[in-house]
Amino acid sequence: MTNGPAVYPKLPYDIVRDFAAVGRVAVVPLVIVVHPSLPARNTKELIAFARAQGDKLVFANAGVGTTNHLIAELFMIRTGTRMTLIPYKGSAPALIDLVAGHVFGHVDQISSALPYIQAGRIRAIAVTTAKRAVALPEVPTLAESGVPGFDASTVTGILAPAKTPRDVVQKLNAALSQVLAQPAVKERFAALGAEVQPSTSDELAAWIRDDLAIWMKVVKQAGIKLEL
Repeated sequence: MTNGPAVYPKLPYDIVRDFAAVGRVAVVPLVIVVHPSLPARNTKELIAFARAQGDKLVFANAGVGTTNHLIAELFMIRTGTRMTLIPYKGSAPALIDLVAGHVFGHVDQISSALPYIQAGRIRAIAVTTAKRAVALPEVPTLAESGVPGFDASTVTGILAPAKTPRDVVQKLNAALSQVLAQPAVKERFAALGAEVQPSTSDELAAWIRDDLAIWMKVVKQAGIKLEL
């Protein structure tokens, strides 16, 4: 929802004006992963290698305008690197080519990459969230690794039509928070690589505005243009 208006300037809706934020559900951290043959075991080494190799360093992404793609672009902007990003039709084929060594790296949701990381078929460099991921507690964040202020992830939230009465939004938020507090629900999300992070309606609304502003800037700087 926040990527869309950034990469598609002619959408028939306004993410801020046409929806009422109910509450956040969960966050799925992303992780920078590389093929084991790449001589980079941490963010500092990856940045140095990328600067030396330039566009010869080929990374996969899940498709133009996806969260994976935009976070990779943000990483390059923040670190002053420039890699060649190859768009795939989703994370699954991107990961298959990474494991096979046809590309050198990928920025992916932990939920997709985790089995390959655990099997030692790809190497985790850093997670993209402000805090370490529960599923990969030993992997540092980009902020810890010399890229300050980096915090990007896949966020799940619930929205309602813009004219939904405020009291209805509050009731929905209360019910959502009650459900997300249940241990079984938290465990189920964790099994999928997601971290339950409920919020107030206002917190989600503020996050949407802030996140959209980030991606609008990234899309402009990276020169990404898509048409519906």
